[in-house]
Amino acid sequence: LIPMGKYESLKDVVKDAAKKGTNILTFRSTRAKLMHASSVDSKDQRIKNDSLTFLEAYNCDSAPIPKPDWSDRARKQLYRPDYVLYHFVHYSTITQGILKTYKDSPENWGSRYRERPPSERHTDEANEAVMLHTKTTTGDQTNNWIHRCHYQFEKKWRGCYVGFPWPDGIEKQEEEFNHDKDGMEYNCFVNQKISDVWVPKLTEALAKRREKIPSSQR
Repeated sequence: LIPMGKYESLKDVVKDAAKKGTNILTFRSTRAKLMHASSVDSKDQRIKNDSLTFLEAYNCDSAPIPKPDWSDRARKQLYRPDYVLYHFVHYSTITQGILKTYKDSPENWGSRYRERPPSERHTDEANEAVMLHTKTTTGDQTNNWIHRCHYQFEKKWRGCYVGFPWPDGIEKQEEEFNHDKDGMEYNCFVNQKISDVWVPKLTEALAKRREKIPSSQR
């Protein structure tokens, strides 16, 4: 979960949301791709460069910001545990709101209930926070990647799990602009704040932590 806009802490995102009456923050989810530039050859496969963090290696989301509506199907949520009494996979199924009786709120009571904004809402991905789904891409998923990621590959349904970011984050429909000089088709979007702010912060934090570990235990 990546703080965006003016935010430098996810804690501040949550606090500000709570002040506005939000109990459940929903993050749309699209799978990030393992960037070609952050991976290494392993026979006919690509695997993550061990010297890089997951945040850096997978900073190539398959969808731009704002994410499409279909990405809501794999949503992830941050919620107040005193308000959400039961959470199942992607959904807040039992909340304090659904437990209200007619006696509790006669003016707003109905036989059917669902959470609505501001109580439950999606994050503003550009100005609050966004989710980068850094699920591991295994070597077997990138078999024959040179052919599967080529813009002229016909069996698109087989997918390309290696990320080739759109230049400047701008997607273009014309075929002459949809691939690099080697013919690799652009298929993902780099989050610039992750690259410029959060990767350096994470790298620095990990280095400081490593210094505290005795050399014999590294």
